[in-house]
Amino acid sequence: MVNPGFDVSRALRSLVDNAPGIILAADLEARIRYINHTTPGLSPAEVIGCSLYDFTPPEEVERVRGYVGGVLSTGVAVTYEIRSADELGGLWYSVQVGPLTEGESVVGVSMILTDITPQKTAELTSRELATDLERSNLDLEQFAFAASHDLREPLRMISSFSELLLVEHAADLDEEALEGLRFIHDGALRMTTLVGDLLEYSRVGRRELTPTAVSLDHLLAQVLTDLAVLVEERNARVTHDPLPEVTAEATPLRRVLQNLVHNAIKFSEGPPEIHLTATTENGHHLISVLDRGIGIRPEYAERIFRPFQRLHARSAYPGSGLGLAIARKVIAAHGGELNVHPREGGGSIFRFTLPLAPRKSAKV
Repeated sequence: MVNPGFDVSRALRSLVDNAPGIILAADLEARIRYINHTTPGLSPAEVIGCSLYDFTPPEEVERVRGYVGGVLSTGVAVTYEIRSADELGGLWYSVQVGPLTEGESVVGVSMILTDITPQKTAELTSRELATDLERSNLDLEQFAFAASHDLREPLRMISSFSELLLVEHAADLDEEALEGLRFIHDGALRMTTLVGDLLEYSRVGRRELTPTAVSLDHLLAQVLTDLAVLVEERNARVTHDPLPEVTAEATPLRRVLQNLVHNAIKFSEGPPEIHLTATTENGHHLISVLDRGIGIRPEYAERIFRPFQRLHARSAYPGSGLGLAIARKVIAAHGGELNVHPREGGGSIFRFTLPLAPRKSAKV
């Protein structure tokens, strides 16, 4: 039974008057005819009869006029975001503009303004942090590039002169001095390798990518030629299924393959067995490098791709700790991903993807 004392019109008016957001109605000339409550510093009496654009920041008037005009002409509601003027609190609002109709005619617009200042502040803060982080990373890469480049020459001198002393003056030095000299020479060689890898890591992403058609079969053949001595020393067996032609930059992609195959050989305790496969799915080539090496525990699957992260002592498995970081960065520049998964029965599967279509304006 309907309560005879209940007035629907009054109830709706009360609902609108007490709604948490700002609700207003404006006529065809954009004059405000009703508002439930206003922003700080204004009363409804100061707003009624004024133009919508009197309370719109000057730089936003044309944009808001376009939204209102579109609603009046099409009858289709729109939503946009806007920041109020500083004198009105500088608050951010989500504004929904809809048509007001009488019968078949549009006679004005309604606006519902919802305060989204907390969300917008968090979003803008997040963007600023991301921009600052990107700038910081760029500065760090530029520093690494400059430092690595400048360190190469003095390291080359240390390595060359220590080797010269070992070769030509060994008879003049006692065993303790020779051992110290060997440490200097070996350290300089390791540092030279590290600086070279650091320089390469800092270079990735600094120039435009120039992808071409590249045969992975051909690249792998080049890699196996480069690793021929290691393959023979370790009695390694490297096999592969037919590999596709991809659109990529050959030199950095060759480094990726070399790093993955080299690691598969290095981290195998017995005669290494490596196999490469390729499939196409979801608009990407998927290349897998399978080995029967020592494997990687799942909790370390991301750590190994971070610069200078090592899971084993350098004496057991030498290296700079940058190879996989460089490889992942190169694949990411091509629009793909590089990850590792455990292989059933022991070992690891390194998988990387390359899009069928090259990225535009990518850097490597």
